[in-house]
Amino acid sequence: MRERRTYRSTLLSALVVAATSTAEARAVTDDGWPRWGGPDGDFRAEARSGDWPKKGLQVRWRVAATGGHSAPVVDASRVYVVSGQGRSHLVSALDRETGALLWSHESSARFASHRPDWDGPHATPALAGDLLIVVQIDGVVRAHHRADGTLRWQRDLLTDHAVILPQSGWAASPLPHGDLVLLPGLGGTGPGALALRTADGTTAWTSGSFRSSHASPILIEPDGDPVAVFHGMDELVGVDPEIGTVLWSRPLRQGAADNVSFTPLWDASRRLLVISHRYDDIGTQAFHVPPGTATPQESPAWTQRRLQVEHGNGVLHGDLLVASHRGTPGLLLGVDLATGEVRWRERLPKATLLSLGQSTGPRVESTDREGGADKSRHLLILDESGRLHLATADGDGFGRIASFEAFDEQSWTVPTLVGRDLFLRSGSEIVAYELP
Repeated sequence: MRERRTYRSTLLSALVVAATSTAEARAVTDDGWPRWGGPDGDFRAEARSGDWPKKGLQVRWRVAATGGHSAPVVDASRVYVVSGQGRSHLVSALDRETGALLWSHESSARFASHRPDWDGPHATPALAGDLLIVVQIDGVVRAHHRADGTLRWQRDLLTDHAVILPQSGWAASPLPHGDLVLLPGLGGTGPGALALRTADGTTAWTSGSFRSSHASPILIEPDGDPVAVFHGMDELVGVDPEIGTVLWSRPLRQGAADNVSFTPLWDASRRLLVISHRYDDIGTQAFHVPPGTATPQESPAWTQRRLQVEHGNGVLHGDLLVASHRGTPGLLLGVDLATGEVRWRERLPKATLLSLGQSTGPRVESTDREGGADKSRHLLILDESGRLHLATADGDGFGRIASFEAFDEQSWTVPTLVGRDLFLRSGSEIVAYELP
């Protein structure tokens, strides 16, 4: 193994805590977690979720990672972490099995958030071929070689494309597509969306101007051809990901705040695009894309004003959209995808979550709703207080199966799950757990 680079111990230190004295590394047979939202960008994972021990899941290792809300991405052997405080920015690769540091690359950012809880990198990196694509809080894009961290190229979006950063800094995660990486333009006088070539970072295309946000884009294929969907401040926009042509746009609101953060969700079976916004009175909407076209209808299929997602994600879970409503004291809602009706509310601190498949269906605790839940998929929920929950949910209600305190501090980062390997992040550390 190559010699490790020096790095600031206050930002990342290999504090490996062995939860088990396994003599041999486990065989890795999964495809990893390559980008924001997982392999398909929908926050769904195919993982078994058997009975949890009463004291919680088994910890494999803990590693300090101070500053930022970027989620880890994972390949067969490494976990990639982006962290930083103030104007420091650190990209690191850890051994997936032990948490040991393999390489790190430190750089300076020209931007630091004015609030400590907003500080550090927000965007989750993406694996593209042999590269790790990272966007700093100040809009600088860097490509590192996955094996050793070598910097292959970097581009400055503020200089190259007149990007204007919001007060909380860059937060949109890069979206790989073929040999391109798609990004929003964040409005200003520059393009609404743009694509860089993965090989060298040069600009492949820029779209027409629209007031984009730092919500991460997604790819959908309603009629067999891919469409990149950008949730802008004032409109929902579909862009041809190959050449950057704006295919359609749907007006949403006027004068919205700059931190639209909900990643759109695509329900292929119902042909629904689902979006949500915190800082207006619209809340959550679903747009229907009729068969035989790639263009959403002019008016939303439904609007649910009682669900306004803030700095989190939602999941499509059976017949439901499940997500946290903004603010305190915190509510998790299940919204009927067909009608937009709120089917249930659960008192829970603001949370990020995954929908899990291939579950074994353990019994719901008697203190929660018994029976009726969809056993084919479970919810894995990390609330902002640092508590991790396993639950069931369907149109009739929510049932908590197990929960434990994963952190004694705030966490706003979506879990990363690959096979039985679960990676959680708080404000100061990454923890690797093993599902039973």
